[in-house]
Amino acid sequence: MNNYWITCGYGLVALLISTTPAHSGQTPGDTDPQGAAQIVAVLPFVNISGAETDQWIGNGIAATLESDLRRQYGVAVLNLNAVTSDNDSESEAVADVSALKISYELDATWLITGGYQLVGGNLRITARLVEVETSSVVAAVKIDGRLD
Repeated sequence: MNNYWITCGYGLVALLISTTPAHSGQTPGDTDPQGAAQIVAVLPFVNISGAETDQWIGNGIAATLESDLRRQYGVAVLNLNAVTSDNDSESEAVADVSALKISYELDATWLITGGYQLVGGNLRITARLVEVETSSVVAAVKIDGRLD
């Protein structure tokens, strides 16, 4: 695996978790007031540029985040790959709304979603950490790098 991917995975997880506002009082990995572990739902990242040859990247980013969250933070992670559609007409906003609804129904505390663009060898990844109960984006990050 390319060191860039490893760095991006850790970077996204660390940035999303570290920038969570104090007003929520919780971050992924904490327990709720009743002592139950929090659940983080991860949606495959959206291919903003739409190039078919780059479709694998979104699932790769999500898989890296899922693995890192489980291993580094010990949280329960839901893979929301099933809520995405192979239909290119589905917008990112529709996928996010569907994912948010399913996350809520499955008692997830957090939802991680985002997108990516590959232009030449340059990759931009954007990610958002959403507090499921309030539907509020509590953190957002952007990472730029080379995919070589």
